[in-house]
Amino acid sequence: LGMPLRELAGAVKSWNYVESSIGLAAINAYYNNPEVAAANGVELAANRITEDRKNDPFIMSQNRIKNKKVCVIGHFPHLEQLFAPVCDLSIIEMPPGADDYPEPASDYLVPEADFVFITCASIVYKTLPRYLKLAENAENVVIVGPSTPLAPAFFNFGVDDLSSFVIRDGDHAKRIAQGLDMDRIYATGQKVSWKKPAVEK
Repeated sequence: LGMPLRELAGAVKSWNYVESSIGLAAINAYYNNPEVAAANGVELAANRITEDRKNDPFIMSQNRIKNKKVCVIGHFPHLEQLFAPVCDLSIIEMPPGADDYPEPASDYLVPEADFVFITCASIVYKTLPRYLKLAENAENVVIVGPSTPLAPAFFNFGVDDLSSFVIRDGDHAKRIAQGLDMDRIYATGQKVSWKKPAVEK
């Protein structure tokens, strides 16, 4: 309590994953604030919307990934229904499920992928730099998850798209976090997809 937000954000570098998660939350408190996000160029709806399918990273990518090699780090819901029928899909998860690959497989699968989707949990676990290095030849690299910071610096390190979440009703979100409201957190804001700005020639 009372710690400057910038100082608290530094906890993201901690090897204690609880502390690191708090640091990531502090980073998001700044970058995913609606005013800051909009000022940086993130397109927000005029009115708060819930369960926005238009900005769901997996729904909006279905056409682009057809007949491509796709590697997803993190087993997100509905991947098998959305991606598996249209692409060559590999899912890496820790610990792996029945049809998943274990984490060490990333050294082999990610460099061969055309599209790479990386869970934002990789920021907490300190694996993101390695994944980005492995994915440097991919056609498209996306960091996915509601805790993805909408920080433009990511675009300098090979990221093409930040798929995240912006809370538009802070009071509602606080009640959910306190267990006073059983709504899903997505009821408090909107999913966003922020693509790397085109370089002017």
